[in-house]
Amino acid sequence: MALQCVVVLLSLLALRADAQCSYHSHREHEKLLIPLLSGNYSVKDGGFAYVIRICGRAQVTSCPKLDNPYSAAVVQLNETTGECYVLGRNSSAQTAKGKDWLELLYSNGDKYHHHCDGVARKTRIMFVCDPSAGNGSPIFLEENRVDQDCSYLFEWSTSLVCASTSSGLSPGSIILIVFFGLIVGYLLFGFLYKRFIVGAKGMEQVPNFEFWRKVGNLSADGCDFACRCAERAPPAEYKVCSCLSFCPSVCLSVRPSVCLHVCMYVC
Repeated sequence: MALQCVVVLLSLLALRADAQCSYHSHREHEKLLIPLLSGNYSVKDGGFAYVIRICGRAQVTSCPKLDNPYSAAVVQLNETTGECYVLGRNSSAQTAKGKDWLELLYSNGDKYHHHCDGVARKTRIMFVCDPSAGNGSPIFLEENRVDQDCSYLFEWSTSLVCASTSSGLSPGSIILIVFFGLIVGYLLFGFLYKRFIVGAKGMEQVPNFEFWRKVGNLSADGCDFACRCAERAPPAEYKVCSCLSFCPSVCLSVRPSVCLHVCMYVC
């Protein structure tokens, strides 16, 4: 019984080790790839087979002698010679994220033998946005051996890294919808009330017609005052005319009607 418990415990620990996954840069990037964490993904190109495991051990039955196989994230199999190499380990995974892409870098793979100065192999997986691809699958692009950054490059079209688009309305849109909805309701129900209850006709059917007319006039006056650029003409000056200032007292005493006409004409 005790032996069985030990076997079960060891199996659970092995499964846990197999499922471990560590992204040292951003944990939220790991959440985007959750649908891809289980399962192996196989790619074939030019006589080589590649097996990718986003999180956990890349299982390749044809490669039983891999060095530290439990941490192998990407494995390369030469289908002609049967040679196998680890191209990157999930214990060293790092990520970088853009608007519609995510780069996953696995390093610390098996060292090169004859080129790239014997550095450890590494793999770059570029997840690019494709809304119609679903989870998608990887394709092999190239092995870079030219510069110091020797690596294997894969491209993975998937909808998982597409920028999320919110279908909800913004607070500003909601405020505008409510505002214009209130205006329409005010006009509609006010019109019906004035027409069928009060019996108003014509423009009197508009709710609070006098109030809105005054508001319109005041708004027009305010706009005229604030926006008019030309100089305003001075207000008309009205003369206060007195007959006595034009007509001598003698004239008034002798011929008052004539003096009155003259004063009216001058004024």
